[in-house]
Amino acid sequence: MTEKHFWHPERGYWVAIDCAEKSVETGDDRGRVLTRPEITAETYGPDVIEVPARPSPDHTWNGSAWDAPPEPAPEAVNDE
Repeated sequence: MTEKHFWHPERGYWVAIDCAEKSVETGDDRGRVLTRPEITAETYGPDVIEVPARPSPDHTWNGSAWDAPPEPAPEAVNDE
């Protein structure tokens, strides 16, 4: 099993579990037989791309890489 990570501009980010066995040896005259297709971006339709794993829920996709969330503003220090 393999995790596959996908992005779509309207649907956002999701992870699919790919259980495809690309091929198996049958041991007879048929040779190698494809058991089930691999999950790819094309499985989900147009505008879907495969992306690297999202580092955290706060990261955003910029079209070519994950952007880290902005650093929080420092809290005001009270000098009382």
